Amino acid sequence: MESFARRFVLLGAPGVGKGTYGTRLSKWLGLPLIVTGDLIREEIRKQTPTGLLCAGPVSRGELVPDEVSNFLLKWKLRAAPNGFVLDGYPRREEQIPPLDDMAPPDAAILFTLRDDVLLQKSIARRMCPGCGANYNIANIFEGDIRMPALAPKKEGICDNCGEKLYQREDDKLETVKRRLELHKRLSGPVEARFKENGRLHTFPVNGSPKTTWPVLQDWFLAT
Repeated sequence: MESFARRFVLLGAPGVGKGTYGTRLSKWLGLPLIVTGDLIREEIRKQTPTGLLCAGPVSRGELVPDEVSNFLLKWKLRAAPNGFVLDGYPRREEQIPPLDDMAPPDAAILFTLRDDVLLQKSIARRMCPGCGANYNIANIFEGDIRMPALAPKKEGICDNCGEKLYQREDDKLETVKRRLELHKRLSGPVEARFKENGRLHTFPVNGSPKTTWPVLQDWFLAT
């Protein structure tokens, strides 16, 4: 990736690993990680007026209104003048011009993975309500896919703080199916828009974070 690039957008279907690799890229590059889904879920958790507006669409696997995501994102981007790693936006082509107006990305990294594996990974994700740790109980070895489970030592219990793990509403089967269908419908124009101006870079995810992360680092430096 060009040495002057400091503003990165992460693209890819729900469950592909944008959160995992976004966190690692953020620390490695020394840039803040901005996750629009987390911003929205925090509003829902606090039951703010914005959160109440978002709760219905999120529970159904739908996108929240653009004006909401733009409003939440604007303040985060203003606090990151030296660059950022952005996960979860843009989700549709119409969101690219507002993003370019606020803080035009230097590069969009598209993470790819087979749809059937995405579904298995998504419904197997488990979260800790205490410390925010993220686990995945799916054990996937199919063809060139090598993804061992990232399971807690004790079933259903966080290794870090001992809290009981839970499954997010948007990680349940029917919601995940709707989210993947929605992504498939909307992602093509987004990817095409970034590709036409030379900002799209594609990275296939075929393994666990342990094996994929060093490959991603090498790819990042060579791209």
